[in-house]
Amino acid sequence: MNDFNWKIAALTFIFYILVDALYVVYTKYIQKNKAIPAATVGAAMYGLFGFGTLAVVSSPWNILFIILGSWIGTYVTVKYYKDK
Repeated sequence: MNDFNWKIAALTFIFYILVDALYVVYTKYIQKNKAIPAATVGAAMYGLFGFGTLAVVSSPWNILFIILGSWIGTYVTVKYYKDK
């Protein structure tokens, strides 16, 4: 506990950018009733969620990287689809 590691923090940040980008894609697949792509993206998201959970258990400071990565991932992906 409280064993902060910059490499884990950076991976957590990157993974949560990806998690939220995938969440936007997941939602689009659900709206289009595409079950297999939605299920595949959902499974990938839960794998990344697991990493985030373990990262926070090892150091509560990693929640800051999750929050920032999540915000950036959602913002960039929604802007991308909006401008498309």
